[in-house]
Amino acid sequence: ANAILQKMAKVNGTKISPDVVANLTIKKEKTGSFKDLLKSKTMCLRAVILCFNWMAVCLMYYGVTFNAGNIGDFYLNFFLMGIVEFPGILSTILLIDRIGRKKMHLMCMMLGGIACLCTIFTVTFARETLRPLTIALAVIGKMASSAAFVCVYIFTVELFPTVIRNVALGGGSCFARIGSMIAPYFVMLGMSIGGAIGEALPLVIFGATSVIAGLMCLYLPETLNQRLPETIEDGINFGRVKKTMVVERNGVDETQKNLVGDTIDNDEL
Repeated sequence: ANAILQKMAKVNGTKISPDVVANLTIKKEKTGSFKDLLKSKTMCLRAVILCFNWMAVCLMYYGVTFNAGNIGDFYLNFFLMGIVEFPGILSTILLIDRIGRKKMHLMCMMLGGIACLCTIFTVTFARETLRPLTIALAVIGKMASSAAFVCVYIFTVELFPTVIRNVALGGGSCFARIGSMIAPYFVMLGMSIGGAIGEALPLVIFGATSVIAGLMCLYLPETLNQRLPETIEDGINFGRVKKTMVVERNGVDETQKNLVGDTIDNDEL
């Protein structure tokens, strides 16, 4: 460790003490568990919102794909819904560090949800004439869900503190599997009903779920360019920090935070 630090200092044109490692004081933090997500109202609510978003993203992603044969030629639609993932994921890579995780995820969820909801009009008023538009709206929903899939991974790991980050990611991924498991049943429901209603119903369900999940994200704080939480207390206070100033004195990182509201217990904020 000392050799690596000395090499870093040399590359950066500075000098550090040869005994820098020996003089370090290691603070052992208590590891977290799933119940730590539920101890605080703030953490619990954020966990519920993100778990629902995981489920909604997966429901839309797999549901629209499974529904490909219900809105036209299965092979063509399946091909379109596969190829459209490239622009969806590429747009996330290009924009997520510019407009932020929260805004990007919200935009993807709302875009995909509204696109799928709009299919009820194309199917109801001109089912055969506007079938290409119905397919286009479904493809937009698949593209948006592909982009949202990338966003929700990054958003989850940055929103929760280090001690329970893996637990939060695993919990969210577990709820996502619920979405992928129930998606085929909505598709089969539409096929069993048949007609215009059966064709639009699955997409309307996927779209409505996506819109609701996107609106729930308005409660969550932005994580772009923020000091990420490390402890449970940091996670509770994250997003309620009005101003963060990092000051280094004698090599010690001293962070001053001004919390919004009165100085009261975190769970009472």
